[in-house]
Amino acid sequence: MTTTAAPDLAARAWSRALDELEAALSTTTLERWSPPALAGPLPEALRGRAERLLALQAEHIAALRAELLDLDRQRVAIDAVEATGGAAVPRYLDVSA
Repeated sequence: MTTTAAPDLAARAWSRALDELEAALSTTTLERWSPPALAGPLPEALRGRAERLLALQAEHIAALRAELLDLDRQRVAIDAVEATGGAAVPRYLDVSA
């Protein structure tokens, strides 16, 4: 193996890892992604791509947090309606008013 073969293998492994992360971020379904154990640091040539994916991942996390907060507010509203008379009688909540 030549001295350039090892860095080439590491670069390909890092590129595959970034491909997997990009695929996980591009889907509308939630997929758990765990970083693979890779030997060596991220090659400098892939740094920009990795930073873009990190920013995209942060955007997804922020959107999920906002959605969780909204769901929690909805749950609180539903709990408040249910506490007023039970679930035996249908109740409607007008959220457009």
